[in-house]
Amino acid sequence: APLLAGTRCWNAAFGGSCTDHLLEHAQELVFAHRPAVVVYFCGTNDLISGGEVSLAAQNFVDFVTMAKQHLPSVRCVYLEPTVTPFVRWLGDDMVARYMELGRDVRQYAAESGGLVEIVASAPFMQSMDMYLGDNHHLNREGHAKLAQV
Repeated sequence: APLLAGTRCWNAAFGGSCTDHLLEHAQELVFAHRPAVVVYFCGTNDLISGGEVSLAAQNFVDFVTMAKQHLPSVRCVYLEPTVTPFVRWLGDDMVARYMELGRDVRQYAAESGGLVEIVASAPFMQSMDMYLGDNHHLNREGHAKLAQV
């Protein structure tokens, strides 16, 4: 069954956001809505703009800490960074940075005592048919596949 089946959703995403933006605005974007589940997909803009992998990972850890302080029963789900065709076009170094961020967060999740669930991004790296013309953002088919996770 899909992760969020039957769940009312609120999309707080905003284009170009980085992990520090999310931390700064977490109260109004997330916590004020009192969600039962938070699906976190952030950090890729940090990397594309030259930010450090370790900072993007630490900002996620800080977000989870804040989330648990505000909403003790919230489920935190991390959608791994997706190595899109655009990211592959940026080169092996960028692909390695994406993979490193995913590994860092998976390690945190494994050590967190169940605070974080991971959704693998591999299904979104298999077909260019799931992306808009920029080869980076999901199209309708890609979003439909994400909804099935």
